[in-house]
Amino acid sequence: MLAIRPGRSTGKAQLRPLLSDEVYKPFSDAIDERVAAGETLETRVLQLKSIDIVEAGLAGRMARVTVKFVTDQVNALRDMAVRTYQIGVVLQPGH
Repeated sequence: MLAIRPGRSTGKAQLRPLLSDEVYKPFSDAIDERVAAGETLETRVLQLKSIDIVEAGLAGRMARVTVKFVTDQVNALRDMAVRTYQIGVVLQPGH
């Protein structure tokens, strides 16, 4: 679980080495927007439905692997008073 809380580590340092530039930028921007708004987004994975290696390659000593995770999850967006004001449940049809 990755939770972003105002005044605490944003988790971006943990994300950066795991994501390509084109994937990292939208995540980073969304984290910055939530931190500026004093919001926390919490995602809980309920069930891991499938994991697929979509692409893999080697460039010198650097390996790059693209992995697709399909999950059932609950997302909770909270304000600084820790009031939950948006909850989304993402359930994937049978996999």
